[in-house]
Amino acid sequence: MLAAGLGAVPQVLAQETFVIVPDNPGGGSGVGNAVATSNVNVRRGPGTSYAVVDVLRAGQSVRISNCNGGWCWVNHGGPSGWVSQNFLSRTGGGGGDSNVRRRACFYDDIRFRGRSFCVGVGDSNRDLGSWNNRIASISISGAMTVEVCEDRNFRRCEDFNRDVATLPWWLDGNISSFRTFR
Repeated sequence: MLAAGLGAVPQVLAQETFVIVPDNPGGGSGVGNAVATSNVNVRRGPGTSYAVVDVLRAGQSVRISNCNGGWCWVNHGGPSGWVSQNFLSRTGGGGGDSNVRRRACFYDDIRFRGRSFCVGVGDSNRDLGSWNNRIASISISGAMTVEVCEDRNFRRCEDFNRDVATLPWWLDGNISSFRTFR
């Protein structure tokens, strides 16, 4: 049974293998915004003996609720939980993400798996060539919008401004062009 407020890992995620990276707790405390400095486990409790409930990707933004003993309780797009403070970089007290690198990554498998490529704000591609109709998920770091289009030359498009672990059925494996905006 999970502690109150932690929520359960969806069954589909519970069957997936998580990327396990070392957790090295440091010191400090405080509330605010942060960004993950590398891929890092989100755990049920403040320590490596607790189960992994999610993985933050490098550059992913989080809101820190509190820190204790080198571990911080974070809220983000996935299940909330504890993250080693050594893998978080503060981005300011109350808001904004001015220090977060704006980047979008496109993956050929759902839940940000498989082969990928990444782009920055203002990048676009009218014809994805070998990536045509292969994109299945999109991760977005920082404040930006990604427009993905079913047809080449930016036709029949949909905009996203947050991670999309599984694209809607009409776009899954059906993207031929994209562009990004701030």
